[in-house]
Order: sequence, then structure tokens, then C-alpha cells
Amino acid sequence: METLIRELRAMTEKQAVSSQQLSGAILAVCVRFKDLLDARMAGIQALATAIALQPELDAQKLHDDFVHGLRAHFETVRNIPQELKDVATAIKLAASDLR
Repeated sequence: METLIRELRAMTEKQAVSSQQLSGAILAVCVRFKDLLDARMAGIQALATAIALQPELDAQKLHDDFVHGLRAHFETVRNIPQELKDVATAIKLAASDLR
């Protein structure tokens, strides 16, 4: 990421940047950003599963509250990002494992 930032800063100092250089930089940023988001989502899913597996918590209630919060935030269920649906599924799976 640091290398990418240095390259982008260097591009701002150039007088002329070709469209190929610009599109390459945008693509590099998008790929790196996607990788970061994927890694964070994996962490969130692991954390949700770990929380749901705690014996003193009601994992089914945790799932229901999580889904309720998502529905309150998004206009329709269709608008909820798949990654967040995956977190809800991970919690639900943990709840079923505890039964």
C-alpha cells in the first residue's frame, strides 16, 4: 500500500500523465481497496461467529438483533450487501451448533 501511495504522489508531480498511467493507477487502487475490504469482512465474520459461540450469549437473539439492525439500516432486504448477509448466516450457523 505504501508503494502505491508513493506512486500516486509521484504522478501528481508530473506535468503530463497518460490515460494509460491514470487508468492503471485507478485499477491498482481499486484492487487494493477490494483486498482490504475482503480481509476486513473475513475478520468481521470470524468475530461474529466467535461472539455467537459464547455460551453465556443467546446466539439466536444475537442473529435476530443483527438482522433487525440490518433491515432498519437498508430500505429492503435486497439492498443488504451479501457480505453482511454472510455475517448473519455465520451467526445463525453458530446458533444452530450450540443447540
